[in-house]
Amino acid sequence: MRALGYYLYDTHGADSTRSEDQIREFCEEKQHNLVKVFHSSASSEVEKFKEVVTFIKESGLGFLVVIPSSNHLGADITVAVENILDVDHLGSEIRCIDKDFPDPIQGLASGLEPTRSELQQKMLLGMHQKAASAFAMGKTPYGYHIGQNKKLAITSEEAIVVTTIFKLYGTEGLGLRKIADSLNEQDIKTRKGKPWSMVTIRDILKNTTYIGTYTRFGLRLPNSHEAIIDPATFRDVQDLMTSRTPNRRKKYTNIFLLNKIGRCGYCGSPLMGVTRNQSWTTVKAAKTSKLYRYYQCQTATNRGTCSYNTWKAVDLEEQVLDKVCVMLNTDAGHSRSESRPPVPPEDLTHFDNQIANIKKRFERQIQRSATGLVTIFLLRQLYEQHKLELQKAESALQERKNLASTPSSFNHANAVENLRTAAPEDKQATLGSLIFSLDVYASSFEVVLRTS
Repeated sequence: MRALGYYLYDTHGADSTRSEDQIREFCEEKQHNLVKVFHSSASSEVEKFKEVVTFIKESGLGFLVVIPSSNHLGADITVAVENILDVDHLGSEIRCIDKDFPDPIQGLASGLEPTRSELQQKMLLGMHQKAASAFAMGKTPYGYHIGQNKKLAITSEEAIVVTTIFKLYGTEGLGLRKIADSLNEQDIKTRKGKPWSMVTIRDILKNTTYIGTYTRFGLRLPNSHEAIIDPATFRDVQDLMTSRTPNRRKKYTNIFLLNKIGRCGYCGSPLMGVTRNQSWTTVKAAKTSKLYRYYQCQTATNRGTCSYNTWKAVDLEEQVLDKVCVMLNTDAGHSRSESRPPVPPEDLTHFDNQIANIKKRFERQIQRSATGLVTIFLLRQLYEQHKLELQKAESALQERKNLASTPSSFNHANAVENLRTAAPEDKQATLGSLIFSLDVYASSFEVVLRTS
C-alpha cells in the first residue's frame, strides 16, 4: 500500500532520526510503499500537517499515513482529531507504530480514560488483538460473510445489491427513500428477509467496510479484505450525503436571553430555558407541530419541591427588556454616573467553566469513538458542533475580558438601542452586564440593575 510518514521531531524529546527510522522500518516490515516523509517542529505542527493533507488531496490517491504515536498529531486534542478527520475524508488512514494503540483515536483516548481493572485490561487487550488481525467478529455487514481465514469475504449476490445502492445514489441521484422503494418493488429483501428502509440504505452508504476497511473496537484497518466499492466512489457519496443533509438543529437554536441571569423568586434556584416540540393530528387527519419555549425553575423540574410556574419565554423576555429599558431611561434622566456597569467576576468564571465543560464533553466522545460506540462519520459531526460551541464560548469570554480591562463611558441611549435591535447573543451579553438580580415569580418579577 502507498504510505506517507509524518512525525514531530521534538515530541517528548523524541530524536528526529529515530522517528524517521521507525517509520521506514514499519513500512518495510508491512511491505508498504513509502512515498514521502514529512516532519515538523511543535511550533509549526498545524501548518506542516496541512501539507500532508494537501499532498493526498492533489494526488487523488489513497494513502496510509504512518506516525510513531498519536502524540505526533499535536498537543491540542482538537487539532489532532481534525487531522484524523481530514485524512479520513480523503479516503486515507492514519496508523500509529505504537503497538498498544495503532489506532490514533485510541491513542488520544488512552490519555483520557480512567484506569481500568486488570480483568478489564486483559479483556480489552484480547479484543484488540483479534481486531488488529482483522478477524471478523460479531455481525457481518450486508455483502460479506466470514471466510475460511476468519476474515470478511464477499457474498456475491448481496455485493451486487450494495453496488446498485451506491450507483443509484451517487450516479443516478436517487434519494434514500426512492432507493428503498426501488429495491422493494423488485422484491429484493434484506438479509433478515425484511423490506428495505431509508435507515438500512443510509447505513450501507456510510459503511467503510465496503472500501476494504475493517472497523472494530475503535481500530480501522484499511485493505484488510476485498472491497466492493472503490474509495473514490465512496468519497463522492459521502460528500453528496453531507450536501443533502439538512441542518435540523438550526430552528431550535434560539437563544434564551435570561439564561444564567434569572432565578426563581421562591427558592432562589437558576431558571433554565426549555424547548419542546409537540406534534398532533388535526380533525382533518393533517399532521402539525408547534415549538414551545419557556423558562422553568431547575429545582421544580429536578426535585419537584418548588411551586414555581413556568413562563413563556417570549413573554418573560419582552417584559424584562421593557422594564430594563425603562429603568435605564429613568437613570439617564436623573444624571446618573456615566461609567459602564462593571463586568462581574462570576461572568468570567461562568465562561471558563463553560469552555472546560465543552472540552470535557468532546473528550468523552473521543473515548466512545475509541471503543467503537461512535463512528467516524458521527465523530465528524460532533467535532464540527464542538468547534462551533468552543469558538462561541471563547469569543464570549474574550469579549467579557475586554470589557473588564477597557474603561469606557456608558451610554444609556446606546444600551437601550442595543437591547431593542441587536442580535440575540449581544442582547444576552448586554443584559448580563446590566442586571444584578432577576427574581421571577408566578406572575411577576423583580429586577435590580448593577450600580455604576
